[in-house]
Amino acid sequence: MVEGDLTSLNARDRASGCTSVISSKYPNFKVKSYETKDWGTDPAVQNATTALTAISDLRGIYVHWSVPEDGIVAAEKQKSKYSDVGASNHIILVGNDGSPHECDLIRAKTLDATIDQPADKYAYYAIFYAKEAIKGTKYSEGQKTDHNSTIVNVQGNQEDALAAPLVTLAGDNGSTQVTSTDLWCNNH
Repeated sequence: MVEGDLTSLNARDRASGCTSVISSKYPNFKVKSYETKDWGTDPAVQNATTALTAISDLRGIYVHWSVPEDGIVAAEKQKSKYSDVGASNHIILVGNDGSPHECDLIRAKTLDATIDQPADKYAYYAIFYAKEAIKGTKYSEGQKTDHNSTIVNVQGNQEDALAAPLVTLAGDNGSTQVTSTDLWCNNH
């Protein structure tokens, strides 16, 4: 796992979530983490390169954000560790953001998956909730929204826990297909 800067809540959440899911669903897998200060692209690519060299049975790389992915793919190619998505010796590469570029990489079969961070919905609901606050509207933890999410408590603050689905080429195993118009990468 190529982590973002662990001083940020996003990086800590992504690290905790990845570690939790891997340990519960794949107890024989070991997660090796490499923190990247300041979300730096070059250090993230170097961390992935270190993993490609040091871990002989590397099965996959999860990078906490989308920017380093092109460099990680280039490092895989340089180390002769790159193979097409779906090949038996393929090292799975999963990103996190759901950016238009990531969706293009998925369509090109270069990136296996991303976790959609719906930037368009974040912006829309930030304005929506600001207007609701001005009107005096109150929300409570556990309250369901009209857009299939729930109000949660994050460090003492209420947050609309908008869905952040896994995005893949085929949309299989419960993931969202990269062509879905619900994804912000297809609505920019």
